[in-house]
Amino acid sequence: MKKIIVSMSILVLCCLTQSHADESAAFEQLIAKAEAEYALGFAYATGEGADIDYEKAMSWYVKAAEQGHGDACAGIGLLYREG
Repeated sequence: MKKIIVSMSILVLCCLTQSHADESAAFEQLIAKAEAEYALGFAYATGEGADIDYEKAMSWYVKAAEQGHGDACAGIGLLYREG
């Protein structure tokens, strides 16, 4: 009986660890995606690496901001302020 309980405990622990690892990986991918979207917005807003296009900059900033990217929120504010 002890062997069954120990085996079940190990199985549950492995499943919980894998689930946490999957969640961490998904979170890291979300952060990377938001950062890439912000970088595209910044490139279009400043002309660094792309031709200036404020509409595209706003579009990319909004996508990043929807995922909680703080600098993208600031970028949206700057675009509104500058007109």
